[in-house]
Amino acid sequence: MSIRTTLTLDDDVCAELKRRSRETGQSFRDIVNLVIRRGLTTDVREREQLTVPTFTLGLNPAYQGLPPSEILDQMDIHSFSTKSDSGK
Repeated sequence: MSIRTTLTLDDDVCAELKRRSRETGQSFRDIVNLVIRRGLTTDVREREQLTVPTFTLGLNPAYQGLPPSEILDQMDIHSFSTKSDSGK
């Protein structure tokens, strides 16, 4: 059974569906149904977990908890004072 309906697709989604339709030779309708079916049958818990590596930046502990803009300001002040001291 088929039901005719209207979907409003974002431009990037529509472009990707059209690209897949051209590449596979399948109709736009078939591609839309395939993608929706895959999305409906994929259990979120089955998706692969993404692990993002973390790195120690070696920042002064005094900077801990500060917003990035404040850290940059403090680093600029430190850099300027270090240059001024070496110029004496």
